[in-house]
Amino acid sequence: MLTVFTPTFSINRFYFPLSVESDTPFLQYIPNQDVAYGIGGLFIALFLASIVIALLSRAPTYLGAVMGSLCIAVSLFLRGSLSNTPMYVGSFILDSLGAYLLLLTTLVMCGRWVAYVEDGRTPFPQLLWIVGGLLFVGCVVLETVALPLTFYRDAWYRHIGHMLHMASVSATLCGAGIGFLASVWKAVVNKGRCIVVEVVCLLCAFALLLVWSSFALAQTRLPLGGAVGSEVAWYLLNVLPLGLVLVLWTVVNAPRVFCYEEAVGKQPPVYRLRHSGSYGGHYEYPAEYSYPLRAPGVPDYCRHGGSSNGDMEEKIQKAILRYA
Repeated sequence: MLTVFTPTFSINRFYFPLSVESDTPFLQYIPNQDVAYGIGGLFIALFLASIVIALLSRAPTYLGAVMGSLCIAVSLFLRGSLSNTPMYVGSFILDSLGAYLLLLTTLVMCGRWVAYVEDGRTPFPQLLWIVGGLLFVGCVVLETVALPLTFYRDAWYRHIGHMLHMASVSATLCGAGIGFLASVWKAVVNKGRCIVVEVVCLLCAFALLLVWSSFALAQTRLPLGGAVGSEVAWYLLNVLPLGLVLVLWTVVNAPRVFCYEEAVGKQPPVYRLRHSGSYGGHYEYPAEYSYPLRAPGVPDYCRHGGSSNGDMEEKIQKAILRYA
C-alpha cells in the first residue's frame, strides 16, 4: 500500500517533508512563520476591502476576486503553521485556487467590457465566459488530484501528479495569454469607446497572472535551486503578482468600473404605438397592434446584427414615427 512522506519536525515545530526528491515541484524549505502570517494578514485586509466594494457596487461578478483573496490568505496562514501533510497539500491547493479565481474574474470582466464596446453584436463575450468557466473547473479538478499525488513515495505516482500539475498551470498560462491578446485586440479595434482604466485593469491583471503561471511552471520543470528554490522568489513571483491584482482592482474600484448596467440604462425607453382604423371604409386593421420603437438617432446597446441592418431599422422607425 502506498504511503505518503512521513513528516519530521525541527526545533521550531515547522513541518518539513522527509526524503526530499529532486522531482518535487514545490519549494523544499521550512517557511518563515512570521512572514507567512504577516502577508496573510495583508490578504485578509484585501479580502475585507473586496467585500466592501463588491457590496457597494452591487456587482456579484466580483465574487470570484473576493473568494480568491480569501483562499490566498488561508493558504498563507496554513503555510505559517504547517504540522502535517494535509496542511502542506491544502496550502498549495488554496494558493492555486486563488489564482484560478482571479483568472476567472478577469475573463468575466473582459467579456463584460467587450460586450459593452461591441454593443452585444458578437458572441465573443459569451465565448470568453465559456472558456473561463471551463478553464476554472478543469484546473481545479486537475490541481486537486495532482498535488496529493506528488507526496507519494512511488515515483510513478509523483510523475503523474507532476504531469497533471503542469497541465493545470499550462492551461492557466494559455488562458491568461488569450485574455491579454483579446484585450489588446479589442482596445485597438474599438478606439472610440475604449476606456483607459478598463484596459489597464485587464492588461495588468492578465500580465501578472502570466507571471504567476510562468513561475509555477518553472518550479515543476526546472531543477531545484537558485530562483526556483528560493523563498524570497516564491513571495515575489507567486504571492506578489496575485496581491497586486487585488490591490489594483481595489484602488480603482473595478466592480464599479466594469458595471455597465447604469450606462446602458440611460438609453431612452422603447415607445410603442398602437393603431386601429379602417381601410377605404370597408376593412379594418387587425384589432390593435404595436410597434416596438426607439427614438431615432440614439444607439441601441442591445442591437444585434451588422451596421446595414441597424441603419435600415432606424429608417423604418423614423418612417413609422412620421406617418403614425
